[in-house]
Amino acid sequence: MDRSRAEMMQIPRKPHWPMSGGDRKALAKAIREADGAYSVNKEKAVRARSEAARFECEAWHAQIFQGGPMYPSPTMADAILAGFTGAELQCKRCNTTKTIDLAAIKRPPNMPIAALDDTGITCKVCGPQRWKLRARLLGLRMPYTAGPSPTEDE
Repeated sequence: MDRSRAEMMQIPRKPHWPMSGGDRKALAKAIREADGAYSVNKEKAVRARSEAARFECEAWHAQIFQGGPMYPSPTMADAILAGFTGAELQCKRCNTTKTIDLAAIKRPPNMPIAALDDTGITCKVCGPQRWKLRARLLGLRMPYTAGPSPTEDE
């Protein structure tokens, strides 16, 4: 069996457009409907991925809150997708807590969040000392959004 080079590489063929006006319009309508369905389903998939990442981050928070192990933990990309944009760290020496932006950390997106505990992020308050202690990861934080300001009655 001799197969052509195009069949071996599985190059998609250009679809044959019907010559008559009615068939051409029906095909164009089917293509528009397929494009619309694709965009709607793609949006649903993004929302589902975001919700799954949020549930994973919340389950990990519950696990470490109860004193469980830090690993396995969600990745940095999952945390950002879920809406957790900050990581709260605490200095082991002076107990200063600070929230840092996850997007500002130069680490690969597939790195687990728990690995931030071992990366060598140090406290700036204790910085001048000779021995810098690494900060301890407390958890992830959602961005702070200010509520509506209270209005005074006249």
